[in-house]
Amino acid sequence: MIDLQSLSISILVVSMLFSTGLKLAPGDLLLIFSNKLATVTALLFNLVLLPFIVYRIGIELNLSLPVMTGLTLLAAAPGGPTGPVFAGIARGHLGYAAGLMVFLSFISVFSAPATVVLILKKSLPNGIFISLLLKLVMFQLLPLLAGMGLRNYQKATAEKIYNPVSKFANIMLLAVIVGLLATKGSQLFEVKLLTHGIMIGLVFAGLLSGFLTIAKWDIRRSISQVTAVRNISVGLLLSAGSFTDSATATTILTFGFYTMTIPFLFGLAQKKFTRLNRGFQGIQ
Repeated sequence: MIDLQSLSISILVVSMLFSTGLKLAPGDLLLIFSNKLATVTALLFNLVLLPFIVYRIGIELNLSLPVMTGLTLLAAAPGGPTGPVFAGIARGHLGYAAGLMVFLSFISVFSAPATVVLILKKSLPNGIFISLLLKLVMFQLLPLLAGMGLRNYQKATAEKIYNPVSKFANIMLLAVIVGLLATKGSQLFEVKLLTHGIMIGLVFAGLLSGFLTIAKWDIRRSISQVTAVRNISVGLLLSAGSFTDSATATTILTFGFYTMTIPFLFGLAQKKFTRLNRGFQGIQ
């Protein structure tokens, strides 16, 4: 029997990454290499520091395995597709944000399985690294490369199909979230207050990353947003079939909610601050 939930999540990730590849301009990737120090800092925050913070919190607070698993899966899944959108709202560098998001998506195909195994190694079955790696290659890397290849060789076609593919991906994201809420929504109210606090703290840690980076303000704002927004669809993909405890999916959904709302509101605040600052400078 086909697991409709796992199938829906797989279709979601494929459509999301394919649409990302369709939109990416070659110059966006070049931008991240022309800002080497900022990019290296962003990679350290996304791939090393944030997962390490989750690891230490789990040990110090003795979090339950399902909660720890959910936090780890999202910490290991950078490159949320709304990161560049929020960076634009925050008056960050949209091209750099898009390039960083895609670069993180490439690297996380290999780093995410390693991160999950390193943090959760005592509770994982044998062969889980290869299983997660193959899943990410198939559902994340190949669709992304397909979208980029189509844009490179058939730009007109890529631009023509981008909107319908992107809309389909957004509809799938909404359908998956609604489906998970319908089947596991009651568990959201069982998430402990401490866990909510940890999730909020992790999002603000991601937002703080940009301010600790040596770069222009628009690049720093882009790093903040891209780091704070985790890839919910990839987190759900990693959990499907491999981590079946319903509390894990609930943790991912709750954490995902904060990684979508807090950066968005923070971006709006930065946008307003930028306008006020320019207005003040105009008066002077």
